[in-house]
Amino acid sequence: MPGTRADVWEIRVTTGINPVNGRRRQESFTHYGNEDSAACRRGELVRLYGVTPMVPLPQSAAMTVRRLLEAFLESPHRCR
Repeated sequence: MPGTRADVWEIRVTTGINPVNGRRRQESFTHYGNEDSAACRRGELVRLYGVTPMVPLPQSAAMTVRRLLEAFLESPHRCR
């Protein structure tokens, strides 16, 4: 959140996930003021627009141990 000038700050907030490429979507906000006021404004913006991106769980997270072992045994391996 460093400013380009002493009184201008760029604040970036993660606002969601792009459904096309799965990357985090960010919004950029300009704030005029000192570092303390920028930190306060960032907190407000996170409360208003921010999200905590959830990484999708791997398919194996919902598998039973038996199904996981079966999938492992069915997959091709280099060693015998």
